[in-house]
This record gives sequence, structure tokens and C-alpha cells, in this order.
Amino acid sequence: MNLFLICVVVSVGCCLGISRILFSQKNLIEIGILTVCCFFCSYIVGTMVLFVLDQYSLFRGIAVTAGLDFLLLILSFLICKKNLDFNSNFNFDSGKILIPILVSAIGLLFVGQKNEIFGMGQDEGVYQVVAINFLNGLDQRQQDFAEYHTLKTSEQQKNFQKAVHTKLVGYDIPEENLSIKHI
Repeated sequence: MNLFLICVVVSVGCCLGISRILFSQKNLIEIGILTVCCFFCSYIVGTMVLFVLDQYSLFRGIAVTAGLDFLLLILSFLICKKNLDFNSNFNFDSGKILIPILVSAIGLLFVGQKNEIFGMGQDEGVYQVVAINFLNGLDQRQQDFAEYHTLKTSEQQKNFQKAVHTKLVGYDIPEENLSIKHI
């Protein structure tokens, strides 16, 4: 079992513990949904820090998330330890959740289709391309094109820059003449 998967299991397990501690009177399905929401919220917060520091990678993101979830589990245990009832069973009243499950199942039929890659002229396309870059290990904020440095004349370089600006519309490409003013 690889280390990435171990971090995912630890993180989801901690989120399950947090949900069980904070929402002990909830239904089993609700606790499962709250667990998934807790995991994604902590992943967003943990990776946001890594993005700001330009240190993001898939493994670092899940490792920070697992650490954050572990700390939140300890914190929620310490805060709620007087009110904990470890002997209570999970509530599984299916009558309350039957309609939301049916609506969700029908909704999956509409969103379960496969889509092609969107172009860079659309916001969704940029997100897809960045996700593909992350999966291929390109996780730096600034990415340089090696081809640019192999061009021989300045006119070829200008044409290359123009092509990049017109084809990669969604990328943040700063202008060369942009000056940064310090306050």
C-alpha cells in the first residue's frame, strides 16, 4: 500500500471520528456525508496554504490534510469529551433519508455522462489542463516553455509569445512591461 493511500485513509478516518464526535445524534448516512464534507473542506484549507507557498504537490496536499484532520480530531475530542457517549449506536432511520437518496440517484443519471476536454478559451478548460498538469507533476505556479529559448530570432520569439497569448487564453500570463509598485 503506498503512502498516498495511507494518508487518504488516515484523513478520512479522522474526519469520520470528527463527524461522530460532533454529530453523534445524526443518522449514519448523514455522518457519512458530513465525513466527506469535512475531508474536502480540510483538503481545501490545507492545499490553499501549499498553493500560497508554491509548495503544492498531490502528496504534500494529502499529507497536510491528514495532519490537519488528526489535529482537528484531537481538538474536537478535547472540547466534547464530557458529552461523548461511546456506547450509543448509529441511528439508521431510513425513512428520513429515502427521498434524498432517490433524488440523488436520479440526479446521477443526468451527471454521470462522460465529457470531452474543454478548450482553453473556457474557464472549465483551464481547470482541466491545470489538473492534468498536477497529475503529471507540473505543480509550480510559474511554468516556462522550453521551446521559447530554442528560437533563434527575436521575431520568432515575439510570434511565439503572440501564439501563447492567443491560444492559452485562460492562463495568467503577465505582460512584460508590467511594473510592480511597492507601497
